[in-house]
Amino acid sequence: TKLPLLRAGWLWARAMAAAGSGEVKKAETERSAFAAARAAVPEKSMAGPQNGAEAVLSVAANVLDARIAEAKGEFSSAIASWRKAVEAEDRLAYDEPPAWYYPTRESLGAALLRAGHAAEAEAVFRADLDRNPRNGRSLFGLSKSLEAQKKDADAAFARAQFDTAWKDADTPVRLEDL
Repeated sequence: TKLPLLRAGWLWARAMAAAGSGEVKKAETERSAFAAARAAVPEKSMAGPQNGAEAVLSVAANVLDARIAEAKGEFSSAIASWRKAVEAEDRLAYDEPPAWYYPTRESLGAALLRAGHAAEAEAVFRADLDRNPRNGRSLFGLSKSLEAQKKDADAAFARAQFDTAWKDADTPVRLEDL
């Protein structure tokens, strides 16, 4: 196949769209096609100047597995896949722009919060903010995790930081979007 990395990315996007629409069977079918396309990417292929394609596709595969698990309602499996996605993202070499398009800790934190693990979600959002200061999405998640723990003063402070970071945005943030 010509452009094997591009093909793998295209199939990944199709699988993500199906999972996001709740079409689990289609997502799993596309996941299988993505896995085959990923295997066809030459070993020394690069996804940017600093990172090999396999390293980036590892993040992608774990993100996809998490989204499919979420679509199935398998939250502990989703959290396990989010943890693997974070680990894979952490192994990526620093690059500008980053090799992966968003901080996966946002999604891990949101999954933990939805599963009722607010304190652990707080720690994950704080870890992301250490790496990505003033990240509006993580500030939002942090405020929600603090609210869930009834840490009202801290939640209000995080919410004020979020409001500042998000003041010019034209789209509201929801936990489901992280």
